Amino acid sequence: MIPLFLLLAVPLCKAYRIPLGLWYTHWNADRSLRLATRAADVVLSVDRRSFPLASPKVRGIGHAIDMSQFVAPTSPS
Repeated sequence: MIPLFLLLAVPLCKAYRIPLGLWYTHWNADRSLRLATRAADVVLSVDRRSFPLASPKVRGIGHAIDMSQFVAPTSPS
């Protein structure tokens, strides 16, 4: 969620060919987000529409919450 962190990692990660992924879901598209999107190998968001820039790198993956871990009670407590 903080594009600056990705930008700080770019020199080391690119030198060692470590892929960079950015998670971002917000309406604001500032300069750091634009730069981070260019530098990232993949951009992840809840949904393609929750990322403010058009890019083929964006993948909507949902919130990644495993709902099978939360069983609803069968009767009121």
